[in-house]
Amino acid sequence: MKKAAALILIFSVQTGLASSYKLNQSQCSNVDIRDKHPQLREHFSTPADQGSIGWCYGYSAADLLTVEAGVPLSPSHVSSVYNSSVRSNLLWRLGYNIYSLFNGSGRETYEGGFIGKAAREAMKASPVCEHNKIDKYTHLIGLLEVTQNRVKANELSEEEACAFIRYSLPNVNVQTENFMNDFISKNLNDTLESMLRENCKTVEIPKRETKVLNRPILWGKKKYVNKVNDLLNSGKPLGISYNVRHISNMSGYHASTVIGRRWNNGKCEYNIRNTWGRLCSYKDGIECNKDDGSYWVKDEEFFKLAINFTYLE
Repeated sequence: MKKAAALILIFSVQTGLASSYKLNQSQCSNVDIRDKHPQLREHFSTPADQGSIGWCYGYSAADLLTVEAGVPLSPSHVSSVYNSSVRSNLLWRLGYNIYSLFNGSGRETYEGGFIGKAAREAMKASPVCEHNKIDKYTHLIGLLEVTQNRVKANELSEEEACAFIRYSLPNVNVQTENFMNDFISKNLNDTLESMLRENCKTVEIPKRETKVLNRPILWGKKKYVNKVNDLLNSGKPLGISYNVRHISNMSGYHASTVIGRRWNNGKCEYNIRNTWGRLCSYKDGIECNKDDGSYWVKDEEFFKLAINFTYLE
């Protein structure tokens, strides 16, 4: 009898956990944060492309801060602020140096990070760069490191290096004398932030508190779902951290921005703004909007894939 009761309890809990992520129509009104922030519609309707650099967390943090500032912010600058903060802390720097050593990228530039920390560091560093031309070439930031290494190996002259940077990264004003002293001879994570700041228009970011919603293990799922929905209802985007194996044939941790919700064909779905440009290499059943670089995922899968959500208040 005790065993039967235990089995019933386990079954009831498992059933409750599964159904708690399946929303009904009354819980799933149509929401698009672009309707709440019309001045930012163009920004959130333009595909973001991180290219081959692992700054997805910076893109998501920049999206959250963009809504607070009311002006599109630069994900490249937010990410470089994050990397500069890592360099200023011994334990963080050690952790990233070890990670860089073993991840096989061979890059000096730090990649990967946390949405909340990126947002906090950007607020500390305020004012930060508005979104600008350099953000169209974020995927070419790695060329800075390549150029740096080629100068150190005497494969490029200082003049050739500056000409190459000016050609590859428009909107960056590179003067040979200062560039060689301030950039080539130093760690890229120490110099990139100031270089980007010197070549952009800056804007103050209002101070906000960063909050993280971790996925509940057993209890509190209703409150968790309600909080996500309440934030979207109020026009707040959420940073979402997850493994891309849920949405593609790849694997690895990733960050994106939740920007909407809808009721569609008897299912509740969430709209996630990605950083893969117009690419639509998703699993079957996931609707891709290549025109704005986002995709839709059904409620149960949405809450299943999320490791956590980050938001500002």
